[in-house]
Amino acid sequence: MSKERGWAALALAAMVAGIAPPVHAGTTARTCITTIDTNIGQVRVLRKIGPKQQCPAGEELYTWERTGFAWRDAWSPTTTYKLNDAVSLGGSSYLSLVDGNLNNDPETSPAEWAILALEGAEGPTGPTGADGATGATGATGADGATGATGATGADGDAGATGDTGPTGATGPTGATGPTGHSGFIVVVIVVASDDPIIDETTRYLAIGSGRQSGDAGWAGTPMPLAGTIGNLHVSTSKAPGQEVVATVHVNGEASQVTCTVFGGDTACEDVDHTASVDANQKVTIMIQSGTLSDPNPYVSVSFTLTAEAP
Repeated sequence: MSKERGWAALALAAMVAGIAPPVHAGTTARTCITTIDTNIGQVRVLRKIGPKQQCPAGEELYTWERTGFAWRDAWSPTTTYKLNDAVSLGGSSYLSLVDGNLNNDPETSPAEWAILALEGAEGPTGPTGADGATGATGATGADGATGATGATGADGDAGATGDTGPTGATGPTGATGPTGHSGFIVVVIVVASDDPIIDETTRYLAIGSGRQSGDAGWAGTPMPLAGTIGNLHVSTSKAPGQEVVATVHVNGEASQVTCTVFGGDTACEDVDHTASVDANQKVTIMIQSGTLSDPNPYVSVSFTLTAEAP
C-alpha cells in the first residue's frame, strides 16, 4: 500500500471504529497535497511530512492545526462545511480544505476536498454453494376451473320445402277505414304590369289587374283559400339595364319569396322559398327598380298557391 493510501486508510479506520482522530493541541500538521490515479480518475490526497521537511516539486504544502476533523456523515449539497469537516460519498471519505464549502461535489472538486479513504475494489465472486436437498412432494392441487364453451358449429343445410297447405277459410270483412284526404289543388296566379315600371321606385302590382301603386294595402288582392305561395317566376319585356327585384308581400309584409332580374337578363325565379297565407289575406308583388334603360320594360309575374281541396 502507498504512503498516501496508508495515511488515508488509517484515518478512515479510526472513524469506522468510532475512535476520534488524535488531537495534538497547540501543534501544526504539515501535509503535502498530491494527485494520484485511481479507478475513478485522478484524486487529490494528503501526505504527512515532518516539521522540517518540504513538499517535493509538483506537490502543494497544506498546514492545519492538529485539532482533528469533525465527521459530518454523508455529504449533502445543501450543507455548508467548515475546514477539516469530513464526509462520506460513494464509498469514499473526504476532508474539507476550506471554510464555507457549499455544493462542491467532493468527487469533482479537488480544490475544496481531499480524499481520506477510497472505496475498495469489489472482491472476487465466491464459489457456488452446494445444491440443497430435494424438498418433499407437494399436495395435489385443486381441480382447475371449467374451460370456456366452445364456438357454435356452422348451420346445417336448409331442409326441403314442405307441401303447400290447404287454403284457410275466408276471414270476416274488416271495418271501413277513415275517409282519405281530399288532396290538394294548385292555383297558378299570373299578373302583368299594365304600364312600364318606373325608374328608381318601389311599386306594388295588383294581382288580376296589373295596376301599379305605391301603397301595398291598396294593391293587395285577397286570397280565396289558405295555402302556400311558391314557385315565383318573373320576366321583363327587355333587359332593364339595372336590376329589378320582385318580392311577394302578404298582408303588407315582405316574404322570403323573391328574385332579382339583373341588368343584362330578362328573367329570374325563386323555387326554393315559400310563404304561408290565410284565406282573405291580401297578396301583392313589390317591384323595386334602379335606373332603367329606355324605353322602360314591362314586368310579368307568376306564382303558385297550393291549398287543400275543400
